[in-house]
Amino acid sequence: HYRKTMITRIQTLTYLDDRPVFENEKRCALAWLRGGAQAEKEERRRIQEEKAENERRNYLAMRSLLAGGEDNGNMTDGAETANESDVDELYAAAGVGGENSVTQERLVDLQ
Repeated sequence: HYRKTMITRIQTLTYLDDRPVFENEKRCALAWLRGGAQAEKEERRRIQEEKAENERRNYLAMRSLLAGGEDNGNMTDGAETANESDVDELYAAAGVGGENSVTQERLVDLQ
């Protein structure tokens, strides 16, 4: 518990014992301080959900761009209105595909 204790007591800490202290680790340590292991576990779950939602939004924005979406740089959630057959044609033309394990939606290899 040494690392968690130090992280919670020194809010500005960026490194401890030659390892960086990331924001997610700070969030988990603070949750642990408030409610023990169960609170820390819940915080880790929330962090994972936030990450998955962010990845989903990024995917939908890219999908919208590939489907001929907004050209003005405005990334809105208008990706849901993209025509599925147009997106399928883009996948086929690019010869790529796959699925996002979180959202179960198709992915495009941008390399």
